[in-house]
Amino acid sequence: GVWFVSVGSDTVEHMFDVIRDVTTPDRSLPVTTPGPHLEPICDPDTALDVIPAGLDGLEPGPGLAGLLASVEGRELSGYDRVVVLRAHQRMEAHYAAKSRADITALVEVFEESDDTAGDRLWPVEAAAAEIRAALRLTRRSADIEVGLALELCRRLPAVFEALVTGRIDMRRARVLVDGVAHLDDVTARDVIDTIIDDACGFTTGQLR
Repeated sequence: GVWFVSVGSDTVEHMFDVIRDVTTPDRSLPVTTPGPHLEPICDPDTALDVIPAGLDGLEPGPGLAGLLASVEGRELSGYDRVVVLRAHQRMEAHYAAKSRADITALVEVFEESDDTAGDRLWPVEAAAAEIRAALRLTRRSADIEVGLALELCRRLPAVFEALVTGRIDMRRARVLVDGVAHLDDVTARDVIDTIIDDACGFTTGQLR
């Protein structure tokens, strides 16, 4: 059936497949018992019956996005559904990083403007005003988004790189940014460089 869940002022449509037992496919892969399935919208005529080999190791980008758009969840084993879920999570992290890069690029537009007049805060405030209008955010939310974007793209590039490649998600990225907020730039980068390779294996609680 179709479920509608209200989140703030937004409505998110969740399409859940029927929960059913999944028999072991003729592949040497373990099977987990699937829970309710969030089914991607795709054309059944072009959907794949099984996931492509190596999907779990693909970095996010146009190639992975195209493959995921062709996967039909009803024919997948429990194990493969988890692989697809992880792939969608990598794409989500990738786009989260890209959107923060877009925000940083907007700040740069105002930094290059003649209206700056030596005011270092004006480009940040102007960019926040623009995204507040574009994304219908509160003033506080817009300020937070610009601040996070600058932290990722300028102050902590290693965190941005891990996010855009899907090795960490936004939850972990926020914890890393907050965790070194009290440090100077050089020390913060040194700390991040020390832990970033292991961050993907830690929960947010462990990272704190």
